[in-house]
Amino acid sequence: MKYFMELTNPIHGGEGWDLGEKLWSPEKGTWKIMQEPRAGDIIIHSVKPKGGRHHFLGISIVRTSCKSLKTAPPKPDKWIGYETYYQIDLQDLSYFAQEKSMQGFLDEYKLQLDKIKPQHSFYNEKGRLQPSQKYLATVSSKVFQLLMNYLDFNFYSYLSSNHKNSNIAPRVEDEEEITTFNGGNSLPTRVTTRVSRIIRNTTIIKELKTKYKNKCQICGKQIKLPNGSFYSEGHHLKKLGGTYKGPDIPSNIIIVCPNHHTEFDYGSIAIDPKTHLIVDIDKSSEYNGKPLAYERSNLDNSFLAFHLKNIYNQ
Repeated sequence: MKYFMELTNPIHGGEGWDLGEKLWSPEKGTWKIMQEPRAGDIIIHSVKPKGGRHHFLGISIVRTSCKSLKTAPPKPDKWIGYETYYQIDLQDLSYFAQEKSMQGFLDEYKLQLDKIKPQHSFYNEKGRLQPSQKYLATVSSKVFQLLMNYLDFNFYSYLSSNHKNSNIAPRVEDEEEITTFNGGNSLPTRVTTRVSRIIRNTTIIKELKTKYKNKCQICGKQIKLPNGSFYSEGHHLKKLGGTYKGPDIPSNIIIVCPNHHTEFDYGSIAIDPKTHLIVDIDKSSEYNGKPLAYERSNLDNSFLAFHLKNIYNQ
C-alpha cells in the first residue's frame, strides 16, 4: 500500500472534478506521478481556499489506476488546452472529524519530520516547513503515521470497514504498522475516533426512478433493457462530496438518461429555477428553452439555482 497527498483548491470540488472521487491533471512529463497510484492505495485530500491556507479535508481509496482521456475537466481553469488528461477514480471518501491545517501539522511535527529528511513530499524542507506548490505528492509511511496521529484518525478502522465490501486488494509493498506517538516514542496505542463518511441512500433514487417510471426529466425517454426493465440515473444537483456537501434528499435529485446526466455533470445543461425551462449552452439544441418532460412538486428550486450558478456557471 502506498500513500499520496492531493493539494488542490475548491474549484476541484465541482461537478466532473469530483473532489474525493477523482484526480485530474494534464498529461505531460511533469505530471507522471499520476501514473504511480494503484488500486487500493490511499489519497489524503488537502484543500486551499482562495486567500486561505491548506487544510486536510479527508481520505479516500484509489479505485482504478490512471487512465488517459481526450476530454478536459468541466472547468479546466489554467489546465485548458491540453490534448489529453490523466484521470484516477477514487472511492470511499471519508471526511476528517476536524479540518486541521497543513501548516499546523508541519509546525507541530517539525522535529520528527526533520529527522526523516529528505522526503520531497507535499512540503518544502528548507527553512520553515511549508506546503509545496504541487498537485499530487508521495507520502512515506513514516509521514503518514504522523499525519494520522495529528488528525486523530483511526486508519485501520476506516480501511477494514471499506475493504469488507470492496473487490480492491490493498497493495502490500512498503507496508508498515500504523502507530500513534506517545511522549515522543513510537508506541502502538488504541484511540477512539470519529469518522465522517458520505453514505448515499440508494433507496431514495430507486423510489424516484420507480415513481417517475425511469423517464429522463429532460428528454422524457426510457432506456429499455433486454430483460424488459428500464434504466435511468439519479443526479444530485448539489453534489454530495467535495466542498459542496449537498444533501442526499429527493428535492436535490433529478432522474435523467446517461447522456443528460453527463451534460449536467459537465455544466452543459441546466434547469431555470424560475421558469423550469431547459437551459443549454448549445442554443441550437432541440431542448434549449423547452419545458421539462414532466414537472415535479418535490424538486427544490434552490438546488436548481445552485446548479445553474455553480455548475452551468451563469
